[in-house]
Amino acid sequence: MRYFKIIDGCSVTDIAKNETGSESGVLYNYYLYVRPGGSGIIMREKSDKLEYRFYAFSNLEQDEAAVDALFANRTTLSYKRTSAFKKL
Repeated sequence: MRYFKIIDGCSVTDIAKNETGSESGVLYNYYLYVRPGGSGIIMREKSDKLEYRFYAFSNLEQDEAAVDALFANRTTLSYKRTSAFKKL
């Protein structure tokens, strides 16, 4: 699936399931993927598994506290479709 090429090279470090979204009755699952070097992705999966959005981050320089803080604020981040990211 093309969505998941964005997480190549990452390992899952945290998961939060069935969290309430901004729309009434919508639940999301969040997955934190981190690459060696401090960059990574937070993937937001709609509970019906029909919609995936991503928040990419970089330059956290192995700062575990910064990654934890970012994941703690996962519901307030601006998620994008993979088509919104620059092509490498």
